[in-house]
Amino acid sequence: MKRNSNWVLVMIVATGIAASGFVDSQHAFESRNWPVTRGMIVSSQIERTSKRKKENGQYVLKTKFNAKITYAYQLNGLAYSSSRISFSDPKSLPHEEAVRLTTTVYPKGKEVEVYFNPKDHNISTLVPGMSRKSVLSFLISLMPLIFSLLYYMKNKKKILG
Repeated sequence: MKRNSNWVLVMIVATGIAASGFVDSQHAFESRNWPVTRGMIVSSQIERTSKRKKENGQYVLKTKFNAKITYAYQLNGLAYSSSRISFSDPKSLPHEEAVRLTTTVYPKGKEVEVYFNPKDHNISTLVPGMSRKSVLSFLISLMPLIFSLLYYMKNKKKILG
C-alpha cells in the first residue's frame, strides 16, 4: 500500500508541474495577439541574494542577481501593476552585468507598451510571445509526468497490487 500512495503523490506533483508549465506556455503563445496599452516603469532595481552552498566539502557564498522591474498600467479606469517582462524571464542570474542590462532597458519613469490578457487584466507582459527558452521550459515541465507514466506502465501490476 505504501508503494501505491508514493506513486499517487508523484503523479499529483508531476501533473501540477506540467499544468503550470502548460499555462505559462499558453499565455506566452497567446500574448502575441493580446491588446496593448501604455504603461510606466515605477521601479527598476537590482536585487542581490546570497546563499551559502556546499561545494567539494566546503561552504562557499553564491550570489545571484535579479532585475526587479515593476510597471503600472490602467484599463477602463482601473490600475494594474506587474513585474513580468516576458514569459521566459530568468528568476535570477549569477552575473550582475546581465541583470544591469535589463534595468538599463527598463529604467524607472520609462513609458512602455504593455501587452495584457483580455480575459484577465492582471496578466501582462512587456515582451510578448514564446522564446526558445519558454518552449524548453514547457518541455522540461512535462518530464516528471512522462517519467511517472512510464514507471506506471512498467510497474502496473506491482502498483495495483
